[in-house]
Amino acid sequence: MTALHNSTALPARSPAAMADPNALARLPGVSDMTGLSRSSIYDLIQRELFPAPVKVGPKLAVWPKTDVSAWCAAQIAGKSPDEIKALVAALMEARKNRI
Repeated sequence: MTALHNSTALPARSPAAMADPNALARLPGVSDMTGLSRSSIYDLIQRELFPAPVKVGPKLAVWPKTDVSAWCAAQIAGKSPDEIKALVAALMEARKNRI
């Protein structure tokens, strides 16, 4: 078996930078991305510590993957609850200007 070798190195990019800015995730995907249960996600939403979903139908809610990735990055960075609240508020406000 031979190993493939690519002599052209690509620049490192963060997962959020590589993600489609319009990609959406349903609840099971958000749970997979965060490791949180449905009830934990909705509890955090109530406490303004996690971005709320976008309603795309009467029975369908989705999250922008970039919002979930930003939240995960803040958790990894050890941000405080106040910093997470500020991030969530900024993410929710930024949705109003997307198009």
